[in-house]
Amino acid sequence: MHISSSLGVSRPQSPRLATLTSQSPSAKTENSIDLVELNTRPAEGLTRDERRLGWAQIGASTGVATMNTLLTLGASAGLGAIGHATLGLPGAIAGAAIGLIGGIIAIPFGEGNKGETPFLPLKKAAAIAGAKLGAALSAPLQSKFPNAIKEYQLTDAAKARDVTTEEVEKFKSKLQPGDILLTMSNDDPMFHWLISLKKGSSEHTHAALYAGDGQVLEANSETGKVGYRESDLVFGNKSHLLAIRPNYNEGEAEAVVTQAESYVGRPYDWFASLSEKRLGCVEVPFHALNHAAPEHQVPVTNLLGVKKFIFPSDLTKTSDSEIVASAGIRRDAGAMRLARYSELAEKAIG
Repeated sequence: MHISSSLGVSRPQSPRLATLTSQSPSAKTENSIDLVELNTRPAEGLTRDERRLGWAQIGASTGVATMNTLLTLGASAGLGAIGHATLGLPGAIAGAAIGLIGGIIAIPFGEGNKGETPFLPLKKAAAIAGAKLGAALSAPLQSKFPNAIKEYQLTDAAKARDVTTEEVEKFKSKLQPGDILLTMSNDDPMFHWLISLKKGSSEHTHAALYAGDGQVLEANSETGKVGYRESDLVFGNKSHLLAIRPNYNEGEAEAVVTQAESYVGRPYDWFASLSEKRLGCVEVPFHALNHAAPEHQVPVTNLLGVKKFIFPSDLTKTSDSEIVASAGIRRDAGAMRLARYSELAEKAIG
């Protein structure tokens, strides 16, 4: 089997990729781990056009990252200058710090599916310039970094897509109260990159608990608190869904849901403190399990050697549990980011 790109390139496809791309979307779920593994597998036997496309994708991503950095530094310098003009040196330091932190948090948003932002035209221009430069320098870059282009960059199977309505309905039909839910968004928030830096991949970016009757208990950053949300809203605009069911003793599933319900109305934990006064998305199922089903342990990560932290995908390691439902295609943030630039890169170098 061969896979073709819009560049008119046809190349042999590995048996694993042939299996994945020939299956229906629902069937891909069973083998979705393969796409994540491809994130680190170097592509071999590249043609000239594949090499140019791969480096164009990397160039586009690098161009956007460079523009993000310039915008962040610009915000820091601008607010620092305003602070200096009004409050002197203390104002300059405070303004520069606010601009730097605000830029790091805010500027990378809007690259995904949330619509236009004031900076998006600049980012598109940087992506196109980066793609053209990457393609032009593809020969020496490939010689210097022979393993940089990964297999997933050159496959249609790795491109992000939302779960379909049919997939969501099938997924929902398998859920029971007390199930732990993990989702992966096609948007591109900073949280993806925090996870990737520590874990090496970012397979899920949100966690919640199924309460039954189509209701999900979650800590929502948009509302700023813990509450209920319709499952269709939680599962919409997601590329991958996963449901984990601990092997509860009798009555434990109900007790876990009841414990999670006691958190409703509590504020969102922006600092991942693992406190029950404020709760992040992962902390709702984590604390509910600790109280109502303590035999099901969730590993805690030592973040940067100084802070205890739980990532959404850590919940897949909940002791004595099993995966009972999944939907969509599992991939990490790095794969999603480069795949998003496929069409742009092809147009830029076409």
